[in-house]
Amino acid sequence: MSWGDDGLLVAHADRGIERISPDGQRKEMLIAALPGEAVTAPVMLPGGRAVMFTTLAGGLGNRTGERRVVVQRLGTSDRKVIIENGGDAVYVSTGHIVYASGGTLFAVPFDVERLETFGTSQNVVEGVRRNAVLLPVSQFAVSRNGSLFYIAGSTSGDGATDLELALVDRHGSVTRLKSPLGGYEAPRVSPDGRYLAVGSDNGQDAIVWIHDLLNSMSLRRLTLEGRNRFPVWSHDGARVVYQSDRDGDRALFWQRADGSGTVERLTPRDPKLEYIPESVSPDGRDLLAAVNDGSRTTLSLLTLGDRSIAPFGSVTSLFPTGAAFSPDGRWVAYAVKRDLKTNAAVFVQPFPADGTVYPVSSDDDGHHPMWSRDGRELFYVPGPQRLVSVRVDTTKGFAFSTPQPAAPAGIQGPVQIVRNSDPLRDGSRFAAVVYSGAASSQGIHAVLNWSRELRK
Repeated sequence: MSWGDDGLLVAHADRGIERISPDGQRKEMLIAALPGEAVTAPVMLPGGRAVMFTTLAGGLGNRTGERRVVVQRLGTSDRKVIIENGGDAVYVSTGHIVYASGGTLFAVPFDVERLETFGTSQNVVEGVRRNAVLLPVSQFAVSRNGSLFYIAGSTSGDGATDLELALVDRHGSVTRLKSPLGGYEAPRVSPDGRYLAVGSDNGQDAIVWIHDLLNSMSLRRLTLEGRNRFPVWSHDGARVVYQSDRDGDRALFWQRADGSGTVERLTPRDPKLEYIPESVSPDGRDLLAAVNDGSRTTLSLLTLGDRSIAPFGSVTSLFPTGAAFSPDGRWVAYAVKRDLKTNAAVFVQPFPADGTVYPVSSDDDGHHPMWSRDGRELFYVPGPQRLVSVRVDTTKGFAFSTPQPAAPAGIQGPVQIVRNSDPLRDGSRFAAVVYSGAASSQGIHAVLNWSRELRK
């Protein structure tokens, strides 16, 4: 979002760019997002007749999609691409556009009347963080008086490559595992508590790894072909289910966790659907999966025996539901975000579904639910840097307590479409993805009167 002279510009990702009046009373959709893209970083250019913004091919959560800076005159549908392979551009009073490509900021002269760049781009700052979120956003800003503010990161810019694996206790104490820095996501502890299946994604390669928690130096590559993400253990710990594009679509596969045997496909071919595995039932018969058709996600149940799949509990959401079977297999916890205007909320249904729904969270943006190994607690994330839990009583139906903090400062990794933590068997600690020690200690860098350098 950004402020203009006549209001606030807000990008609604897959819907478009909206202008809100200074008093908040009037809203106007200025630019609609095109099918299959997400929009972000809108800036009203001088004169108020055109908007500059960033587009991400492939939409929300597609970290490999191409980013472009475009301009569009108000009242028209004509767009002009002004920056390829860059994003998060801002206009500076010197007559330049400053934009990010990877972890580097560039500046290029810009003609406001003709809406086009001229001259050559110059490298102005290296090592600026770009958060690994649903819409990657470079962490910098330029004030009207020409001062630059930014958060330092790797030269790739991808905050997801500044991550480590760690064990976090309920007091927020972090014990970092001796794993190399990487773009880790979705750590999952094996049923026996010995191993950790975890994905890594640097924007090019996406790999599933197996980490031996008794040997902190051990990180073994499991997947070898295609981009592979979101690992989930089978009920007995013998296999790992994950998403892979090795056949040209984003389908579900599984293979033995020790790397032996062959890889098996679990879902039918359909290039229009994306599958994300979420939880295997304790008896090993069923798999909960989020199935996205490009606009909505449906929580579905895959029977592992005959590979049939059907919707579960009439649950749909804008994002993956993060569904999880309870340890006794009698309950399913999940999160629903109905649209970008409303907060997510956590719910529980019995398994098999009978139409009964228990709302666990209300207006706290609850998401990423996970059960303690004894089934007596249900954890969820109500916001960045937070983790809460509710006590659960299933002796007579499903009852739960009010949320209490579970790890006040420990779950500190980046926001992702899947959860970045998983409880260990002892219930006192969590395997988690956290920012590296160097990255987490970085503050905001300020360069006063920085725009003077562009005038030289």
